[in-house]
Amino acid sequence: MPREITVIAANETFSVKGLLSKIAQQGFPVRYSGVSGPEIAQNAKDSDVIVYYTYNFDARARAGLSQLKDLIVGTGKELILIGTKEEYSLVTAVIPEENVRDFFERPFDMKSFLDRLSDYLLDAAMEESKKVILVVDDDVNYLNIVREWLKSSYLIARANTSMQAIQWLAKNHADLVLLDYEMPVTSGAKMIEMLRSEEATRDTPVMFLTAHSDRDHYLRVKDYHPAGFLLKTIDKGGLLKELRNFFDQEKKKQGGGDTGSTSSGGGTDFFSPVDDFNDDFGVTGLGGIPDTDDFDFSWDDF
Repeated sequence: MPREITVIAANETFSVKGLLSKIAQQGFPVRYSGVSGPEIAQNAKDSDVIVYYTYNFDARARAGLSQLKDLIVGTGKELILIGTKEEYSLVTAVIPEENVRDFFERPFDMKSFLDRLSDYLLDAAMEESKKVILVVDDDVNYLNIVREWLKSSYLIARANTSMQAIQWLAKNHADLVLLDYEMPVTSGAKMIEMLRSEEATRDTPVMFLTAHSDRDHYLRVKDYHPAGFLLKTIDKGGLLKELRNFFDQEKKKQGGGDTGSTSSGGGTDFFSPVDDFNDDFGVTGLGGIPDTDDFDFSWDDF
């Protein structure tokens, strides 16, 4: 689906109309908005990218910045500013500078602007195509490690309690849950039972992370059809390989291909991404866990 762009400016001048026309010629839905708070709230609320052409930056424009800040900060919308350095300073006095994706000083080169805009939208489209993985573990350091390993290939959400994970899944979709079997309070076995009891998460694939290749772990949860078991000693390469194998199998199933006895979510067979789990149960693990001193934890996924 084409991503929508809103161009904010005090008036639809010749220059602004030319900008709107050039963006439309690139094949992107684009609309104009005035600078007042109500206009911005109405016209830019559904836009993925907001371009603010900041000429004639009067009191009305300054008053509208609070509404623009509410639309931009923490929402994932991109803000691009076109104006003078003085106008840039006025905007960033209200909207934190880290929320401004780019700044073009007038007069600006239209071709460079359009090339950059296309890059933003392509990057966003690639991000949207990534699979979403929710990682659940009470060990914050381990959550950080897994996120660092996977974030270039997948969209990663994190939870450090089972209940936090369940609350997240009530509002969001995950293509796979990587779940620590030995979670405190609400164990991994209990959590998968709870997920299978809810219509929205009944078929969500769950792959267990475990510190022990314990046959009893599998037997306790086999009726809930886990997608597999991974030893927490698995390294980055091993984990990425297992996830690729899993999603390849999912893609084949959706396309009606032959996948043998593999299954996930609400399927009928236990899916093992590897060849052996002691007595043929699917646990795999490679290498060790690296030092975690270089990882800073933040709940930026929630």
